Amino acid sequence: MFPSIDDLRQKFERAKYIVDPVTISQVYVTGELQKPVLIEGPPGCGKTELAKALAFAMDTSLERLQCYPGINEEKAIGKFDTSLQRLFLETQAGQLGTDWEAIRSRLHTLDFFVQGPIMRALQYAPKPCVLLIDEVDKVDEEFESMLLEVLSDWQLSIPRLGTVPHKTIPFVILTSNEVRRIGDPLRRRCVYFRAEFPSVQREAQILKLRSRTGNAVLQRQIAGLSYALRALPNGEATVNRGNLRTGTGTSHHGHRRTRCLMRPRQTGGTMLNLLQGLPLRLQVRLCVVVGRLQLRMPQPTLNHGDIHAGGKEVDRSRVSKDMAG
Repeated sequence: MFPSIDDLRQKFERAKYIVDPVTISQVYVTGELQKPVLIEGPPGCGKTELAKALAFAMDTSLERLQCYPGINEEKAIGKFDTSLQRLFLETQAGQLGTDWEAIRSRLHTLDFFVQGPIMRALQYAPKPCVLLIDEVDKVDEEFESMLLEVLSDWQLSIPRLGTVPHKTIPFVILTSNEVRRIGDPLRRRCVYFRAEFPSVQREAQILKLRSRTGNAVLQRQIAGLSYALRALPNGEATVNRGNLRTGTGTSHHGHRRTRCLMRPRQTGGTMLNLLQGLPLRLQVRLCVVVGRLQLRMPQPTLNHGDIHAGGKEVDRSRVSKDMAG
């Protein structure tokens, strides 16, 4: 799938996706084995971005299936277009004859089938695409069972259409926010990766590549703020993209201060997306908050994209008062 690990590393760099050497090696081996990947980790730690960067590296398209409670096979695989079948019968009635079996066989083909993301991924040609099955932990066991055939035999069994084999084998990435535990049958068919939030240093590198400012000090401060906000206890309010809610209080200097209210695992990874979605006035206010917090950049044990088979949590208690500027 890739000529070499070095080639994959260079393509990730062009995609502006920072990843460690161990992860690059694991992605390369997984591609050679043609095995699906299950990535578990908190929301916003870069799981989906890995699929996007991989599609860029492969120079192919990304087929995305966004999972949600109650999703069914029609949304994932597709369904027959009855209106198109009816139109075909009306316009081609004189040429179809009276052989009902032949007519039925003609109607139940892929020509009349509206393909979903999984079907499109298996039928993608001439080269494989990337299939992202996002937040698979939100589906039920019945839907998981449907995925077993796809991830084992790379085919689909559809009533009245039969067994549809693959044209190419996609690079499949399944992500989980650990809302519930994925079943063992599905786990056994996947290579397991573990992702965690980036360190302050790694997040500063991400900001350096993706932000519009060249201020290295500001990038480090924002990275430190992001890390500290994820370490806040549960129960705080949330900040969504383009919507900053703040509370006010009084500092020991008697000045009015602003307190950012965020849930620790809903900040969306880096602060870049947050800043880009805010008005300039709120961006300035957030920078003021950064200056007052004066956080030191700690050294966590796991980095963005550090994918491994363990389940260790980053120690978020190591936050001190000063930040190296």
